[in-house]
Amino acid sequence: MILTKAAQMVVDEIEKGSIQPVYLLYGSEPYLVDGITRRLVEKVVEPDSADFDYETVDGDTVSLEGVLSRAQTPPWMGKWKLVVVKRAPWFKSPTDAEQQVLERYLNEPLMSTVLVFQAGAEVDKRKKSFKSASKYSRLVECLELSEKERGEWINRAAREMGMRMEAAALNHLLHFGGKSLYGLENELLKLSCFSGGKSATIGLNTVKDVSSFRVEDRVFDIMDAVVEGRPSLALNRTREVLGVGIPATKVFYLLVRHYRILHRARLGLDSRLSEREITSSLETAPQVAFKYLRQAERLKTDSLSRGLRMMLDLDVDMKSGKDTPENGLQLLIAALARP
Repeated sequence: MILTKAAQMVVDEIEKGSIQPVYLLYGSEPYLVDGITRRLVEKVVEPDSADFDYETVDGDTVSLEGVLSRAQTPPWMGKWKLVVVKRAPWFKSPTDAEQQVLERYLNEPLMSTVLVFQAGAEVDKRKKSFKSASKYSRLVECLELSEKERGEWINRAAREMGMRMEAAALNHLLHFGGKSLYGLENELLKLSCFSGGKSATIGLNTVKDVSSFRVEDRVFDIMDAVVEGRPSLALNRTREVLGVGIPATKVFYLLVRHYRILHRARLGLDSRLSEREITSSLETAPQVAFKYLRQAERLKTDSLSRGLRMMLDLDVDMKSGKDTPENGLQLLIAALARP
């Protein structure tokens, strides 16, 4: 994975063996959160002890006490134990008791455990829990990149793959490739395969020929903002899609399909099916199924069911002429993303 300079700085610390007992990774760019977490797994978890000394838990279903109980258990076989907490809610809306318990652990963590909190985009920096994490843990903000930063990231990632992007090609990728680093990386991988990689110069026509910029990919970008509970960002991404001439009805029906797949994935998670069982049941390409699963993990079944009912109502309103597709779609997106 090609990381930003700030994220790479953290990874370099990890590579040099400067491992902190607690990490708080937060922000709206999951690519960076996943990249740092992946490097920690590679550095900390010994293959022979992974089944015993590496655990991933969900903050939506496991209490803080449950998390800290795991963190306070020494490793069984390796030097370190790694506990990764996805969707850690204690840095947005913790109770007073949770903040006190968390502060006590952060002040005196078990040094043989590496505890990683993935808190998403929504944190409250005024909370005592966040201030404690700022003081006692390695804090890493993983923000969505600005247009300038994305351009620099694309150029660097292209060079790593043996390509040089012409200015027009880069500009086209910036404006039509979406804002997700996962999506942009995928486009660059396609360009690398098409061009043969080594010392290839990528021009505008090549980007247009190879990169389809499917609306489905832009729907993933919109849904990333929805699952983070960020209405303004979700609306901005929706307007970007509409602004390049994609009909609102097409975006709407792709969103319905997206929600149905997420609902199926969420039901699999609720039934405690394995990741492999869930992704195979979604009947999509493996890398796409993985993206659906990651989003489904961050949504509740009731929320997905409610979203599908809202879509059904909008479908009726559009067909009866009570609402325009453009207006209805934007109102729907805003409602789905509302925390």
